[in-house]
Amino acid sequence: MKKIFKYFIVIFLLVFTFISVNAKSNPYPKTETDIFGNKIINCTWYAWQQAKERKGVELPLWYYVETWYSKAEKAGYSVGKTPKVDSIMVWDYGEGFGGHVSYVTKVEGNKVTYTEGGSPMTTSGINEDTLTLEDMDGFLVGFIYLDKVPTTKKETTTKKETTTSKNKTTTTKEPTKSSNNNLKELSISSVEIDFNKDTLEYNVEVENNIEEITIKAVAEDSKAKITGNDNYKLEEGNNKITISVKAEDNKTKDYIVNINRKEKVVEESKEEAKEEQTETTKPEEPTTKFSKKNYYFYNHRHNSFSYNNYYFCFPYRF
Repeated sequence: MKKIFKYFIVIFLLVFTFISVNAKSNPYPKTETDIFGNKIINCTWYAWQQAKERKGVELPLWYYVETWYSKAEKAGYSVGKTPKVDSIMVWDYGEGFGGHVSYVTKVEGNKVTYTEGGSPMTTSGINEDTLTLEDMDGFLVGFIYLDKVPTTKKETTTKKETTTSKNKTTTTKEPTKSSNNNLKELSISSVEIDFNKDTLEYNVEVENNIEEITIKAVAEDSKAKITGNDNYKLEEGNNKITISVKAEDNKTKDYIVNINRKEKVVEESKEEAKEEQTETTKPEEPTTKFSKKNYYFYNHRHNSFSYNNYYFCFPYRF
């Protein structure tokens, strides 16, 4: 009886190993019932599906989520404690509370953004959140990296294979690359713009004292690449700035920002205006008519007189 039981265990492990290595479709139940009695997307189904859709990786069937990390390491997957984009994050709450898995979509320093199934916070169970490594201290097991997937060795048999005139070729379907080249956010320092991902050109105006601006753009798809995030010196007049978004499939979309920097207004000083007015104004000619009553001084000896510092001579006396 013991011998038969041992054989049963061996057969079970062989079948389990075969299934865990060669799973070709999502082996996990899609929905589960949350604590409020609602049917929501299962976290294991969702994490497995994200790995397949985003990276083309079909994970094995590892059952309990808190064991995913150790089983992945044994299966040859690369694992670690450092968060990376496109990795599986494994949680273990301990003390009989079970575990959880989620898919990492963005990493900024110690901040990790992830999507997950099994969340009672939404009606569908799918949720996106951001936590720091300090926030996850105590229940984070680690990360399963999907950049290098272990390959399984093909079994060899002693049977001779018969050849046919037709050569059989096998092709592997590559995962579809994203064509999303939209911007999610676009901001310009010192300027407010009404951004819309479908609006490809913007015209803004800044004062002359704004000599430099900073462009910050964020793509909708984390796999898209952006060129144009930089600081720009502004010349007087129009400055054309292009922000390019290249999708994963290399399709590119350009967003144009035209920034008009006003010309500098030069004001004349009051002193300069006064000097200019003095130079251009001619002295008025005296309007007083010449007469003997206006003489200030008459010199009989020299037969001359003066009027307003002008001297006149006469050939006779009055």
